[in-house]
Amino acid sequence: MKGFALIEFLIVIAILVILATLFLAGFHSFQGKTSLEESANQVVSCLRLAQNRTLSSEGESSYGVHFATTSYALFAGSSYNPSSPTNEIHNLPNNIEISDISLANNAQEVVFDKLSGRTSQYGQVSVWMISDHSQSKSIYIKSSGQVGLTDQSVSLTGRLIDSRHVHFDYSRAIDVGGGEKVTLSFNNSPNPTVTQDIVIRDNLDANGQLDWKGTVAVGGADQTVEIKTHQLNNPATTFSVNRDRRYNTKPLSIFLSGEPGNSLIDYTATGATARGASPWVSDPQLQ
Repeated sequence: MKGFALIEFLIVIAILVILATLFLAGFHSFQGKTSLEESANQVVSCLRLAQNRTLSSEGESSYGVHFATTSYALFAGSSYNPSSPTNEIHNLPNNIEISDISLANNAQEVVFDKLSGRTSQYGQVSVWMISDHSQSKSIYIKSSGQVGLTDQSVSLTGRLIDSRHVHFDYSRAIDVGGGEKVTLSFNNSPNPTVTQDIVIRDNLDANGQLDWKGTVAVGGADQTVEIKTHQLNNPATTFSVNRDRRYNTKPLSIFLSGEPGNSLIDYTATGATARGASPWVSDPQLQ
């Protein structure tokens, strides 16, 4: 009986050791994933803080974020100076590191423009768990200054999004009081171009934002477009355009009267978008 009791005891101990090992492995994995998620969110927050400080002209300076393997730094100025006492260094947890820096022009930092909040160092930065490289997160930085953990060409539900709903930023001050207007220009080739003028001050909602929706007859086919602003001269302007292909069959370009000849955004008949010729406008972002 004593022999059987000893064997049973040893079996119980072995089972407990196995269960404890599995529990600890699962706990460390969960802890690592949580740390990865928090680190990625903190990088996003730091980038947005740099952009907000830039747009608010804090210290009359632009701001950016510099990336290294085990840390990132928020800094003031047009480029990173490692010896500057104003740098705000953020060290990553011991189990997390920056695995990839894929920014335009092989940059190691992202700097935001003081007028528009845009950046020429767009791309993505990735972080991963040192113990498990399959566990990683990517931070996407668009040229418009948009930052997030989701590529802006894909919705949060995984649905590929199209050009029916587009946002873009415009950094020149718009003369609303002076009667500046938006012009919709529909290509009706071989017939003459059809235009629709929208005086901004006459189409402001209760919050002082442009809000216009209308239908324009072009070559016997109605074209229905909606154009709004989410911020107007604050300090830049964010336009929102809805152009549903079910109700639009003609190529479209959108202009501002304060900048004649340079379009803000161009649409083909099939809905493909392209950034206009205006130097003040950002790349269109599909919503």
